[in-house]
Parts: sequence; structure tokens; C-alpha cells
Amino acid sequence: MIKDIRQQVGDRKDNNRIYVWGIAVVIFLVVAAVAANAFFWSSDPKPAIADTAIRQPAPDPVGNQAPK
Repeated sequence: MIKDIRQQVGDRKDNNRIYVWGIAVVIFLVVAAVAANAFFWSSDPKPAIADTAIRQPAPDPVGNQAPK
């Protein structure tokens, strides 16, 4: 049940074709991610949410207070 030479060559070509398509897909995804990042990047950075948030005063310390 040994594969003949033609079958082995055909299998090797199929495997190479699958690897080439996989590498092409990975390269395409990387290029698409870089292009999307460059497209949505703005030269005027907006302040972060933490910079614009109103700070709440710290609560009073509880300590050892007697009940009222």
C-alpha cells in the first residue's frame, strides 16, 4: 500500500499550495490591520477619559466612631 511517485508528487504540490494560501492570508490580514490603523489614526490626539473626568472627593475615614 505504498503510494506511487505521481501520488506523492501530487500530495506535495497540494500541501505547498495550502501553505502558500495560508501565508498569503496572514500577510493580507497584517497589511489590512496596518492600513486600517493608518486610516483611523489622527494627528490631533484627544485627551484621555481619565484626564477629563471629574474627581470625586475622598470619603471621610470611618475609624473608631461611636454610634450616634
